[in-house]
Amino acid sequence: MNPFAVIRVPHSTLHIALLVLGLSYLVNVLSHGFLSTWLALAPELVRSGQWWRILSYPLAIRNFFDMAATGIVLYLFAADFERSLGTARLWRFAVLVLLTNGILYTIVLYAVPIPLESPLALILALLTWKTIREAQQPVSFFGWFTLLLWQLWLLVTGLSLVPRLLQLATTPLMLLHIITVHGFGIAAGILLHVLTASSAEPSPLTPNGASYRELRRKHQPEEMTAAEEEELNALLDKIAASGYQSLSWKEKRRLRELSRKV
Repeated sequence: MNPFAVIRVPHSTLHIALLVLGLSYLVNVLSHGFLSTWLALAPELVRSGQWWRILSYPLAIRNFFDMAATGIVLYLFAADFERSLGTARLWRFAVLVLLTNGILYTIVLYAVPIPLESPLALILALLTWKTIREAQQPVSFFGWFTLLLWQLWLLVTGLSLVPRLLQLATTPLMLLHIITVHGFGIAAGILLHVLTASSAEPSPLTPNGASYRELRRKHQPEEMTAAEEEELNALLDKIAASGYQSLSWKEKRRLRELSRKV
C-alpha cells in the first residue's frame, strides 16, 4: 500500500490554518523560540503595552504535544467543522474563543511569567462540541486502527496535559493553568453545542452504521448505471464498517459525485 495515498490536499480553511500552524511550529523550534519572543501571550508583557499578544499567541506554538493534539484534530475534522458550522460562523467562533481565552489568561495569570503559546483552548472546544454530538462515531487513523470519538477526546486531552504536568508538577499554579486553558476550552465546546443544538444539523456522513444502511434502503439511485450503484454501495459499506474518516479524499470526492445522482 502506498503510504502517501491517504494524504489529502487541503480543502477547507482550517486545513490551511493547520499548514500555517505547522510552519510556525517548525520555524519556532528551529529558531529556538524566535516567534515566541514576539507573539506568545506573556501577561507581564501585555501589561507593558504589547496588546497584540492577546490574539497572536496561537502562532507562537512550539510545544510538541500541543502541536500533535492540534494536528490530529484539524487534520481529521477540519472539513466536518466547516461543513457543519459554516465558514463564517466557524471563524467567528474561533476568533471569539482565542480572544476570550487570551484575555482570561492575562487576567487570571496576571502576575505569573508562564506564556500561552498554542490555540489549545479552541482545539478542545471544537473537539468537545463534536464529541457531544457524535460520541460513538468511529475515527480511523489511516486505516491502521480505529477509535470512537469519545476515546479520541480522552487521548487528545491527555496528550495536551502531559507538558503541563511535567512543567508545573502538582502545584496550585498548575491547576489554575489547566482550568484557564483546558477548562475554558471544554466549557466553550459545551456552550457551542447548546447554542447550535436546535439549528445545526448533524453531518449526513457521520451517523452510525445502521443509519447508512437505512439511507441506502430509502434512497435507491434512479439515474445510475449498475456499476455506479455497486460503487456507491461499496463506499457506504466502508463507512458503515469504519466510519467516514476511513475514506481517502478521492473516495470522499467520488461519494459526493455519486450522491448527486441519488
